[in-house]
Amino acid sequence: SGIAKGLIVGQTLGTDHPYSYEALGMVAFYNSVLLDLFGVAFEKDPNDFNTGNMSRVLRGQEAVDYIIGILDEIEPHLKTKTQLGEAGSTRFSLSAAHALRARLLLNKAVYVNRYADSFEFADADMDDVIDYCDLVINSGNYSLETEDYFSIFDVDNHNHPEIIFALDQRLEANGTNRFAWFTLSRNTIGSITFRSTGTDGGSCTSDFYHTWDGNHNDPRFYKEIIPQDGSVTSCPASQYALNRGFLQGQQYGIVLNEAGTDVKKNQDGTLAIEMLYNKAR
Repeated sequence: SGIAKGLIVGQTLGTDHPYSYEALGMVAFYNSVLLDLFGVAFEKDPNDFNTGNMSRVLRGQEAVDYIIGILDEIEPHLKTKTQLGEAGSTRFSLSAAHALRARLLLNKAVYVNRYADSFEFADADMDDVIDYCDLVINSGNYSLETEDYFSIFDVDNHNHPEIIFALDQRLEANGTNRFAWFTLSRNTIGSITFRSTGTDGGSCTSDFYHTWDGNHNDPRFYKEIIPQDGSVTSCPASQYALNRGFLQGQQYGIVLNEAGTDVKKNQDGTLAIEMLYNKAR
């Protein structure tokens, strides 16, 4: 649907409208995801909408060329993060195109034939990867997070300097940060104002977890807000936040009241912190 919407917007607004080029950028982005995950891209002729004609399925070199061809077309018309202002990281900017192109070229040898016995990464492609990454770095609009790694994923991360292109997660932008809620395990509540418990919960294999052995002090491994030893039973609402990273062992946090209408509070108005357990289904 994202690919179709991109082309429809382009036709509706006209080829000179800036949104039409950003919409085509989304076509390139979504197709790059499909190529990375499934080895295919889809080319849809806008004139084929509502005709029953199917998209053309592209693979290998043809798929890579198709996506890069879109980037060739739109890059002269895209705006920078600065020009896009507050929406700079949530719209398809010039740097988003440069970064996407660098990623495609970096993995091109695999995308062209992912079942090959070995891969040859062309020097010209690798030189272009460096050049396009330099364009992003030297734009002055982006920088790596050095203080708090997990702030990259905060609700108000829409203009974080490390983010080039990402979904706006602010509560007022996409329905109470629902994408983060999807990754929470039951019975975890992600936000005091969003009082529903989590859904499926994210997890990892034991093999991947053990790749962090000896590196648990790495700031990307874990960030604790609420101690997980049961020693804390209350927390002011203004200070509450979820622990981040690899969550292991018994968890503690806020819970719903018996009626399920609000988070449970202590007599002094602070949030009650209790042992979490799965009581759904």
